[in-house]
Amino acid sequence: MPAVQPLWEDFEVPAHARGGQVTLNLYDHLARYVPKRPGAYLRISSDRFGLEAGVDRQLEDAEDSRKRLHWGLFAKVYRENDTSAFKKRKVIRPDGTIDWIVLRPEFRQLLADLAAGVIDGVIFYDLDRLVRQPRDLEDSSTSSSTSSGRSPALPAAA
Repeated sequence: MPAVQPLWEDFEVPAHARGGQVTLNLYDHLARYVPKRPGAYLRISSDRFGLEAGVDRQLEDAEDSRKRLHWGLFAKVYRENDTSAFKKRKVIRPDGTIDWIVLRPEFRQLLADLAAGVIDGVIFYDLDRLVRQPRDLEDSSTSSSTSSGRSPALPAAA
């Protein structure tokens, strides 16, 4: 297993910013990174008729952004049509305990693929399509920082 590299091994926090409340401009640093194997995450909360028109539009926008940013071709597209990022569902565990959790299998797969280096960046339509709960945002940034390289996640409108 390859050693895990820091997310920004060449980025150093300026001395005047350490330990203080200073806003850092990370845009210039991230703008130089161009993923070769990005993923696209598409999610629509409600599609009563199963037409997938919303996720299709999101894919078009993600493709436009990928080209504009000069990122590589999508290595994987994660589609969650008619999938809420907020509604919890009842799950019975093997030991009989009951949990109420949000089921988003494609989002979980995206995080696993990001951490494993299958994809090296993510484009999504808007932040609320990717994450709805603080824990999801933590999981996505943890996956980015523990993957084998730098992994930015950018909204399609970026």
